[in-house]
Amino acid sequence: MNKINLTEFYIEDKQGDTLGAFKNLELGINSLAWKSKEINCNIAISDAMLKLSKAKGVQNFNYQFLLDYFSSESKRNSDVWSIQIDGLILNNSEFLLQDYNVPRKQDEFDINHIAIEELNLFVEGIEFYHNNLSATIQQLSLREKNGLKIDDLSAHLQVDSSTIELTKLILQTKETE
Repeated sequence: MNKINLTEFYIEDKQGDTLGAFKNLELGINSLAWKSKEINCNIAISDAMLKLSKAKGVQNFNYQFLLDYFSSESKRNSDVWSIQIDGLILNNSEFLLQDYNVPRKQDEFDINHIAIEELNLFVEGIEFYHNNLSATIQQLSLREKNGLKIDDLSAHLQVDSSTIELTKLILQTKETE
């Protein structure tokens, strides 16, 4: 297997703020087919922070420029690659989402203001097909700022344009046995 290892790097949004910071990102390339534009890989990320935000008075999140770039019509028709991710591992990472157009809720989970720490994730069999995603979450644990703590979650995940479905869900929190 060929590997690409990036150490201590970050990605800025268009305002120069941190969109993502990574202590270590390892991309293991299992197979790469240039002619058929197919890649099969594994990804391991440790000590990362992803910061998604929507500034006050702004309609889009700070990552919109990436979506625009990768979904442009010319890219879709000429440079579409099939990507299969056999495994994704996140260790000791953080995820922040802030929509500054929506007031914060206190002492409850707030979908518009999320701060997750101690994020650990192991996902297998990630497949993208048109606008659909399927994967098997083998292990997820996290702690959210307003008290939500997931000790362990596993499930099969299906996502399409209108539905997020978790089947074979096993969820363990401090209140479950």
